[in-house]
Amino acid sequence: MLRREQLCKMVAERYKGGTESSPFWIKSKRHFRDKSASLRAFISMPGEIIKDTTVMAESAANYYEELFTEPEVYRPHPCIDSQPILWDNNNDTIPLVSYPELVRVLKAKKQKSSCEAHGLSPMLLDRVPKNYWYLMIPLFNLSLQTIFMPEKWKDVRMAILAKKEPICTPDATRPISLLDCHLKVIEKLFLSSFLKVLNDRGLLPDNQSGFRANHRLQSRFLLLIDQISSLMANNSPVCTVFVDFRSAFDQLWFDGYVGKLSRLGIPAAYVAWIKEWLTNRRGYIDIQGTCSRWFPIKRGGPQGSSLTPSVFITYHSDMSDAFPMAMSFLFADDVAATMVGQMGIKYTDQCIDLEKRLASFFDNLEYYSVLSVQPINYKKTHAMWTARAVSYLNPMPILKCGEHIISWTNQFKYLGYWISTKLGWSSLINYTLLKIRQRTTLVNVCKYAGVSSNEVRRILFSTFVYPLFAWLFAIIPLFTFRQQIDLSHAYFTCLKRVYRCLQWEDFIFSILYNECSLDVRCFKYWEKYLAALGKSEDGQLLLEQIELWAHRQSWLNGHSKIMSLRKNKRLIDRNSVWAICLGWCSRHNMISSIPAIDHNDIHNFIHFPETF
Repeated sequence: MLRREQLCKMVAERYKGGTESSPFWIKSKRHFRDKSASLRAFISMPGEIIKDTTVMAESAANYYEELFTEPEVYRPHPCIDSQPILWDNNNDTIPLVSYPELVRVLKAKKQKSSCEAHGLSPMLLDRVPKNYWYLMIPLFNLSLQTIFMPEKWKDVRMAILAKKEPICTPDATRPISLLDCHLKVIEKLFLSSFLKVLNDRGLLPDNQSGFRANHRLQSRFLLLIDQISSLMANNSPVCTVFVDFRSAFDQLWFDGYVGKLSRLGIPAAYVAWIKEWLTNRRGYIDIQGTCSRWFPIKRGGPQGSSLTPSVFITYHSDMSDAFPMAMSFLFADDVAATMVGQMGIKYTDQCIDLEKRLASFFDNLEYYSVLSVQPINYKKTHAMWTARAVSYLNPMPILKCGEHIISWTNQFKYLGYWISTKLGWSSLINYTLLKIRQRTTLVNVCKYAGVSSNEVRRILFSTFVYPLFAWLFAIIPLFTFRQQIDLSHAYFTCLKRVYRCLQWEDFIFSILYNECSLDVRCFKYWEKYLAALGKSEDGQLLLEQIELWAHRQSWLNGHSKIMSLRKNKRLIDRNSVWAICLGWCSRHNMISSIPAIDHNDIHNFIHFPETF
């Protein structure tokens, strides 16, 4: 009993950040966070298992040295062999670094303990007084002005993890690059200036949401769902192709990227600094303290760098132009392209027309892959057919990208959400509830110092279980009424399991423990989400979709006309995804779901439950 009371007193302190709470959270994360399998051994070509770390390190070095070799490119190439373009901003220089800007970057830097190639840990730099960093400003400014970078900054220590099985081949591993601490700082300083140039010239397309401020993953997913549902409402067959690029960041072509930057109107000083940052890099493999030889890195952006994602999306900023027959939705290297058959003709003729468009799309995709030196992962590239028709084509048309067959799928996980052919959400809900039940069970059996309490279990629930519910908030308005009711009941059921009062009704539990319903929490999320959309470019795209929906409704009602298109009975009336979400918010506009009840009634219920 004494240990339980002591634990309850320290819960508030453990929930705060600091050194006192570290043991509690380290032990908790060990049970709840999914981790990559630790690499134990390699499998050689004859099938022999290799456990010697020296041999493993050299085998991995051989594989990654070949992976990072300079690519062979067809010449002449438009990125490097075409005539240079002189832009009006070609002579602009990189702004110098100021001390307040440097301090802001240092405060935002994440604290990590892993050592880089030369044995320096970021934790040591965090202990350096901030005023001492003033001495580094001349070095950073020298690098930005004279395109100079110390060679030691480009050395990389690479730790590798197994993607699935702990005993695998080197190609089934994932490299984790540990960059130089000073390089990370100057990358963030340069990134702010580089992003300003990109925004001033408007180089990044609106359909690219990955690694960009004021662009959200949920908005990109909802725009995709709205596009597919609007095309289905026209009684047209729709095909969505999900493209996966193989080792996307590791395949960046240096010369092609530098040449494309010059053609996009990036000042020469920025292009030269990025070229110096990319070239003449080297790394080694570290497996359980055993290091391999040094090998050169002539392809791919530095993993773990804050600059690499912006470099990647700039290099592929013209990807949508390569697919004029499709509506593309991009999130970094995740591509979803939507195509539809011609409207106003028979359904069979629409399917034939869509098949021709798919063939043209895959021809353009193969050409773009070769031109940008960005290989496609054909095994993970899938196509999904969606239509209002009860039965689909049988057999489905054969899709080929080059010499490779593209497979059809009934559902696909895109940006963390499962999409099905009929745009239903049962699979996503069932998969999420399974993970929620598993984590709730872990919360109930988890003990610290041999004891547990309601406060500790509630904290663990908020940290590791509630985010799974919150992940669904963006699409809960699209669920059916029955699905929303069941999900809300599942939320209260998990909470009652945490508080060990599973026999109580949801309404009584909500009152006694002052717990809001899932609908209220979802509404609060949408309040903040809509406020953020009003200040972002995504909000403008959503307004365009609502205006298109209103124009279609006006055409269906006979109030306006669309040239070369006539109405028929197969065109159905449908609501825009955003209209559905806004309607849901208007119906659930409540501050709290907990009714105001007199405390005396609660006291009587606790002591005299038979009277209720």
